[in-house]
Amino acid sequence: IQMDSATKLQIVEAILERTASAVGDITESVMAEFYRIAPEVQDVFKQHRPVDTGWLEAGMVEQALYCFMDWYKSPGEIKMTLLGSVPHHVETLNVSADHYHTLLQATATIVGQTIPQENQLEIDVWNEISASLHEIVDTARQYAYSRTAAQPHNRQR
Repeated sequence: IQMDSATKLQIVEAILERTASAVGDITESVMAEFYRIAPEVQDVFKQHRPVDTGWLEAGMVEQALYCFMDWYKSPGEIKMTLLGSVPHHVETLNVSADHYHTLLQATATIVGQTIPQENQLEIDVWNEISASLHEIVDTARQYAYSRTAAQPHNRQR
């Protein structure tokens, strides 16, 4: 989409403000979508955080939202965050790059549902961020040393 980053950032802020007004805290909705797509992940999270899975889920959704929210403000920072985070999670926590794709997709879906269908510009900007974040996760996957990293992903779009 041909427009400056400041304009795109304003569009993202408008999208997220509408989502906050319409849905409030999206954590529960995003995680429900996430587990619908990847039900096996629930067990992985319970292993890592058996006492307070809700804390872990809230942090994940917050990080995903941060990636969307700040993409046009500081794409380099978001890229570095994901390039470091994805291999670490793959190698040490048994959280695959596909899980990142699924979380980003769940976040994009829940927020995207609040965008009016006739507002093509907002839809295009939101999809552009989503595609960029998925590309970074694909790149980050290559930096992980685990066999999990080499497996192809099958995310939904």
